[in-house]
Amino acid sequence: MALQSSGQISLDDIRTELGLSQSNVSLGTMSDTAGFSAPDLASDFYGYSAAPASYSFSGSIRYNSSSVACMGSVNQTYYHNNGSGGSTTYVALNDYVYSDSAMTTKLTGGYYKVSTPDLEWIRVNGFGRAYDGGICD
Repeated sequence: MALQSSGQISLDDIRTELGLSQSNVSLGTMSDTAGFSAPDLASDFYGYSAAPASYSFSGSIRYNSSSVACMGSVNQTYYHNNGSGGSTTYVALNDYVYSDSAMTTKLTGGYYKVSTPDLEWIRVNGFGRAYDGGICD
């Protein structure tokens, strides 16, 4: 749940949102954890949420090979965490991929047809990470 967008915000509120221990309540440490740059201000945390964002993308059902996936239809909605630091619009290698927007159910390992500028299929490992991909022949 995100922190409030206005009013008083305490270090304990920030610590709780970040999921840190009671002993780790330095504003500098918490700002670093959240990815903020100096100077460290409590107001940086207005509206902040530690929950990872999910981004949707279209893909096929799961297949056992890239060649079969390439024949599939892109008619499913999936979600990725943009763990690669790439686009929020398209899934990329090293993103974790999920079947739900809450990102609680990782996709099953296998091949999925996708439609991105760089990839036409991705291969998901047993941990739900897109680790391989390519262009359909």
